[in-house]
Amino acid sequence: MASLSIGLASAIEAAAKDARQRSHIRLSLEHLLVAMLTDDDVRDVLTRCSIDVVDLERELRDYLDLLEPQRGGLVGFDEYADRATRRAALRSTNEHDDVTLRDVLARIPSEPESYAAMLVHAAGVEPTDLLRVIAHDTMSTELAIPDGEWLAVRVHNDDFTPQAFVVHLLMDVFRMQPSAAQAAMMQIHGSDSAVVATLRRDDAIGRARDAVELVEEHDFPLRCTLEPAE
Repeated sequence: MASLSIGLASAIEAAAKDARQRSHIRLSLEHLLVAMLTDDDVRDVLTRCSIDVVDLERELRDYLDLLEPQRGGLVGFDEYADRATRRAALRSTNEHDDVTLRDVLARIPSEPESYAAMLVHAAGVEPTDLLRVIAHDTMSTELAIPDGEWLAVRVHNDDFTPQAFVVHLLMDVFRMQPSAAQAAMMQIHGSDSAVVATLRRDDAIGRARDAVELVEEHDFPLRCTLEPAE
């Protein structure tokens, strides 16, 4: 089982303390997100998504204030916090690293019936927007097109796009054979990014745009960029 990062462990401890002080028997996704908002990186990610962090925290605290105190001690996570942390842990287990605050933050929009996810959605942020900022520090999918008769198309790794989809994209958009697509996917995964094609300008731009369109169609945060060919 994946271990928790220091930051996430501290946030869960703070959330549990808050829940106990409020006499709540379940640690909710809202308790956890309030605790996560003390982390500068979490606040930065949400700010990059154009979320007013001060308003978000106020709305969460107002919601928690409305919940009725209950008899009995804290018995664990509610269903939304439990599922979000489990999904985050599954991703981290596959990558052989700790479960982080970013991992959990990425899963909050996947619990649409939770108040935390509703607030994120109400701010105009789609789940893929949040994933893109977490994975690449930007929501934008707009292609920057450099000068040059020949351009290279680079695909960037992230922790959220399935490897099978990357292989499919390389075969479908860049016409790679299965073995070549698998090898290119492993290079992207191992090196954080890799050039997957060097083409004449118009063809490179067209393929890159096709790749972006396919990624957006499937709501993954995979990023493609163009650069001058060496």
